[in-house]
Amino acid sequence: MPSPLGHGLAALAAGWAAAIRWTGIDVTDVVIARADPLVDVDLATQSLGDLTDISYFSVPEAAISKAVREAQPNVEDVSFDRAFPDGLTVTLRSHPAAFAVRENDKEGVVTSNGVLVLRPAPRQGLPELRVIRPTDGTRAQAFNYRRILDPQDAQKAAGLAAALAERFPDAKVSRVSFFVMERELHAEMGTGRTVLLFDADADFGKPLQKLRFYASKKGDPFAKNAWFYADLRVPNKIFSCPADKTRDCRKTLVGIYGHAYDYVAPGAKAGTGATSR
Repeated sequence: MPSPLGHGLAALAAGWAAAIRWTGIDVTDVVIARADPLVDVDLATQSLGDLTDISYFSVPEAAISKAVREAQPNVEDVSFDRAFPDGLTVTLRSHPAAFAVRENDKEGVVTSNGVLVLRPAPRQGLPELRVIRPTDGTRAQAFNYRRILDPQDAQKAAGLAAALAERFPDAKVSRVSFFVMERELHAEMGTGRTVLLFDADADFGKPLQKLRFYASKKGDPFAKNAWFYADLRVPNKIFSCPADKTRDCRKTLVGIYGHAYDYVAPGAKAGTGATSR
């Protein structure tokens, strides 16, 4: 037989539940916040619509997170902070910027998961990025907050840039080009723009080790501006074209990769987000 105390607790719980239903405790004070400048709060607000008719006690966090990421795929984390009795703060955090881009005369970044963000954001020290795809002759358009590179490929490109910067800190990585059809990554190094060719689907460790070994024996090729390009796609080999044969070297690259090497220097006006050839 239930005790008087049990009856009392049950009655209290029922009364509290009834009070909640009667008062209709809904969220009425909603704040959409950003943890970094890569998030567009206005776009997030539009994608979420009116949140003031949801219950304070049953906020649909999964649905809100999904709607935010559909509009801004660069968003990595969505956090929720309730303030009793009717406050809700939704804070959005982006994947970090990995590359700088210029698209249609607008400056922006590409995040580490491959999303183009054309809005004011810190770009200093970031290498530029080109994504080069086959085309039927029309130029591809890149739109703000749209993925221009698969997350895995974006991580490979960012990983290569970071590994080169770590191993050759005196030679700036000025630009990385991802050739989608060829599955290649080309990194441009130093003020002389030495181009390093890598297999995008291979481990970068061995060719970088070979490159370091070469530098230890013959001197830093970037400091000396010794190469126009060096092909590291073949295991344990470095095939290079010397800088004093720039014309022939460039002709070779143009013959293989087309207009991608009708040269546009890093920092010049070019469609870096959705380059095609």
